Amino acid sequence: MTHPSLLHHWVELKRQRQRGFILNPLTLGGSLTVPTYDTLLLALTGEVNGGGNIVDESPYEWVCNSGAVFRSNAGNPPAKFGSYGLDTVVGNSVQYLATTFPGPYWDLQRSTATVGFWMYPKSPLSSGTILGQRDSSSGTGWSLSLSNTGVLSLNYNSSSFSTAAILTANAWFHILLSISGGTAYLFINGTLAASGSVSFGVPTAINEGLRIAGPSTVVNYSGYLDDLFITDQLLTTTDYRVPTSALVPAYPGSTSAWSTTDKGTGMINSQPGARCAYANNSVFGAISLRGATGRAVGTDYYFEVSCTGGSGGGTFLTDHVNLVGVGNSSASLSSFPGTDANGWALYLADGHKYHSGSDNGSYAGTSNIDTVGVWLTAAGGIRFKTSASDPGSDAYTGLTGTLYPMWGAGSGAGNRMASLNTGGTAFKWGLPSGATAWG
Repeated sequence: MTHPSLLHHWVELKRQRQRGFILNPLTLGGSLTVPTYDTLLLALTGEVNGGGNIVDESPYEWVCNSGAVFRSNAGNPPAKFGSYGLDTVVGNSVQYLATTFPGPYWDLQRSTATVGFWMYPKSPLSSGTILGQRDSSSGTGWSLSLSNTGVLSLNYNSSSFSTAAILTANAWFHILLSISGGTAYLFINGTLAASGSVSFGVPTAINEGLRIAGPSTVVNYSGYLDDLFITDQLLTTTDYRVPTSALVPAYPGSTSAWSTTDKGTGMINSQPGARCAYANNSVFGAISLRGATGRAVGTDYYFEVSCTGGSGGGTFLTDHVNLVGVGNSSASLSSFPGTDANGWALYLADGHKYHSGSDNGSYAGTSNIDTVGVWLTAAGGIRFKTSASDPGSDAYTGLTGTLYPMWGAGSGAGNRMASLNTGGTAFKWGLPSGATAWG
């Protein structure tokens, strides 16, 4: 996914001012940053899907429910915004949210980043870890924790720095952790409470994803959380009253996703119903994944797949060793799309087209492609879109039956990711003339 520059047009700034979310120009030479949907790496606004699971409204949708309990707006206390929030301890049971695997989106290994949320500590005030991504044995990574005296601490690797004893039980507080270069800033209710030089390590254990309120080997925070987000932009707001939901569109629950079952061994979905997936190629080699929704030839349909690895790359490779296209229900999932007669794909590294296991030459006329659009024509042709211009010729013809979006990563060592957009958000390259979003 392409992330916008820190310098935005005045129209964006005007829109943000209308929302009341004005930002301090901490270290950006007087420029103001404007958070946009595409810069959100995580957005938990309390939105709940039809299955009762909390929805990550960012483009990545990495967070799974993990059995967390959500209190209604009639609860005590009510949610800070909307109808739902997270109660981290119900009776003696820890309720938590977690990512399904580690990723670069929340290890804070980036030049700028911001973590923001509301918290309501329960009485009596107790010590506990609020959220973070750390190796349980070595402590490598980062976490935010609360002490039983009301001190908020940023823990990173074997070091930490803390605020004064500001937090109390039975009250809502807004927390903002802002990262700029090698310096971290902790804001409480819009006021700078502490800062320090930091150096974050990347957890190496395969099970160390982002944990929100547990579980872990340490004592977990007891209280309520609401409106949590992570962005790769630097935000140092003094007006924190606007909910994150103002920055994100409605949850696109009607759009289709990657299948949670039709996938090669080693392919991991971000969460049930989500549009992102991760390929553990380091262990399993070339593998593929099918989309959950198929479309019959006879109508022009279009979808896009982004293989950028997320902002900054992190532990995901951005080497373009990915193939994107369509396949029928018999297409192989133990190799790349186009490896057999049931799949048709474009290789993002060099723009060549693949079918029946053969490289059939250049189609895209470009290489190192981050996002590719797949246009299935009503006549049974397939075209690959790699710019705002509609391709004028078919890569292949004669496709029949019901076909599904497909993505596969090559066998080179490393981990790769792909995000499927069937129309839930704006297409990067735009909908081709006469085509309908895959949906």
